[in-house]
Amino acid sequence: MAKAAAKKTKTPTDKDFIFFGFNIKLISNERQGTFAYTEIIRDMFTKDIYALVGSDKAMLLRNQFSQTVIWKEQEYEVIYGKITRYTTLEGANWYNKTKRDYQTYEVPLDIFPSGFETDYYFIPAAHRFFIRKSPKVSFVATERFLNLAIKQVITPKEDFRVNIIKSQDVIDKIIDSKELRSLIVHVTYTNDDIGEDAEQWADELLKDGQIGRIDATFKPDQNGTLETNNKLIRGLLEISKENGTAEARIINQNGRKETVITESHAEKIIVKTNNEGTILQVLFSQMMKLYGDE
Repeated sequence: MAKAAAKKTKTPTDKDFIFFGFNIKLISNERQGTFAYTEIIRDMFTKDIYALVGSDKAMLLRNQFSQTVIWKEQEYEVIYGKITRYTTLEGANWYNKTKRDYQTYEVPLDIFPSGFETDYYFIPAAHRFFIRKSPKVSFVATERFLNLAIKQVITPKEDFRVNIIKSQDVIDKIIDSKELRSLIVHVTYTNDDIGEDAEQWADELLKDGQIGRIDATFKPDQNGTLETNNKLIRGLLEISKENGTAEARIINQNGRKETVITESHAEKIIVKTNNEGTILQVLFSQMMKLYGDE
């Protein structure tokens, strides 16, 4: 009889885990570097900072842990945990359906309904904050939380910026449009020597001029359309991907008028792994290739 065929061991297939990212930039003469960003995120947790992100919604960092990762023979820290969104309550004007009347209700202290959460990861060396995509914890609410929470843990002499990492597709949509009718950009210079030539050129102009922020409106001359290959326009658009915002009126590839607001289009950062327990390491590796020292 022929020998039974050996059973093949199935190799686990990679799964896609989707994240949204935020570039946090501290503007300070008092503290700088990786430690400053570590302090900010730790203070948000240890000081139990929460922020209202809607009329009756609040968010906070529910727990916090850290893990050391080796990258190019150096140790780096990654801070991670759960970020939670919940509903706030007030004791007045509760409707009693049985009595068909309003009443005052004593809300239990520090207990809130409709709690939903997702994973967060923070890489101090890259000053990037990431949340795992969730139908209940949006990137819009997270950006609002970060802006309000960080404000509570920095000193009066410090400032900061939080920018959603925008989709490269939406930047390309503006650059590749048939016509660019107008463009509004709000950008600050970067903390990174990255990007295309036009981006680096525009970034150096901002830094050389000690320009902390630029708010620019571009309108065409008698030709009626802006030149998207212009080095200044292209450079500021690329910077706005992680260090600002842009709003453009275009004629798209289908010949239709369209207003493009980059803030509404977050980059989907895909982490591929066959083991959910390795997400931290894979995400860190991907981000350090983009933002770390090569």
